[in-house]
Amino acid sequence: MLRTKILLLCVGLLLSGGVLAKDSFKSAWIQWQSQFVDAGGRVVDTGQQGISHSEGQGIGLILAASANDQASFERIWVWTHQHLQQRQDALFSWRWEPLTQRVNDENNASDGDMLIAWGLLMGAERFRQPQWRIEAKKILVDVRQKLFRVKENQVVILPGNQGFELSNGQVLNLSYWIFPAFASFERADPAPEWKQLQDTGLAYLDRAHFGRWGLPPDWLFDNGKTLTLAPGHTVNSGYDAIRIPLYLKWAGLATPERMKPFVDFWRYFDGAQFVPAWTNLQNDSIDSYNAALGIVAVKDLILGKPLPDPMPLKNEDYYSASLKLLVWLAAHSPTPL
Repeated sequence: MLRTKILLLCVGLLLSGGVLAKDSFKSAWIQWQSQFVDAGGRVVDTGQQGISHSEGQGIGLILAASANDQASFERIWVWTHQHLQQRQDALFSWRWEPLTQRVNDENNASDGDMLIAWGLLMGAERFRQPQWRIEAKKILVDVRQKLFRVKENQVVILPGNQGFELSNGQVLNLSYWIFPAFASFERADPAPEWKQLQDTGLAYLDRAHFGRWGLPPDWLFDNGKTLTLAPGHTVNSGYDAIRIPLYLKWAGLATPERMKPFVDFWRYFDGAQFVPAWTNLQNDSIDSYNAALGIVAVKDLILGKPLPDPMPLKNEDYYSASLKLLVWLAAHSPTPL
């Protein structure tokens, strides 16, 4: 009898914890939306002079679907389609400028394209709206046909349709490998290239070790033989590369070997007065300012530390707040939609 009571108490605690976790995310979503989404569905990047971009619209869709907020999901998608999906394909212009009220760079960003497609797939399933799955497939087909480069069963994805293929190699961004989404993409757009893309990304992470801690860079250059820091881009492992361990963890691909560079870097600063947001991979210098709370949340997720409630978001910019909510989803949604 006592054993039964204890078991029921444990189940009750687990269930209440799940409710509390969902309530915490719902509250954080409401605050995220109030700070970063305008009445028309435009996601505002407060850290970049209020611009909007395909990445932010995709994250907005993912968060709205995860919060079961169909009305907000629809507003974000309508704005995204009307303002960014005006190319000759199904991809999205990556940047919209509030001063001119229009797109000021028609080139796409493949991470934004895929985040939007992933959000649409989530919305199609969560809200039982099959048309969004159709829209997602159109995006994925164009991503695969226009941005993939295939060589000997290795598939890479260009960061954008223009500007990343040089005469002597390709500029890549490993944070654009959105590992937790690839299984959903393959179901929506059955093609072997999606699994090949994942395998190639993991192979790059086995090789792309730079600086004191052996970290992957924000921007990588592959000349077909060797990997180097990409010319003309930041030489840091920082604001882009922070997403790599998050995606690995979210996708269930965070083996000790893959996570070692990130763990070594962050453990080095355990107990220090601040956590740097980036390190320079050429000279091992570090940021002199404390990392935003979103980056700290990724660190805590990877080091297996207790994660704080995603609230409050009041004093954070778009990117930090977005990372906090994505960390929450990675920690509480072990099987991505």
